[in-house]
Amino acid sequence: MQNAANAEESASSSNELKAQAEQMEAIVKELTWMVDGEAGHSKLLTIEP
Repeated sequence: MQNAANAEESASSSNELKAQAEQMEAIVKELTWMVDGEAGHSKLLTIEP
């Protein structure tokens, strides 16, 4: 039973970290746009998991 609970907690944590990473990526894109202007969008690198 403990293994199932650990697996569920791990999956939940993984999903939360993924959501946080997506939010961070959006923030970085917005900040880059603010600093570099619209041309900054073409300079951004997409980080693949």
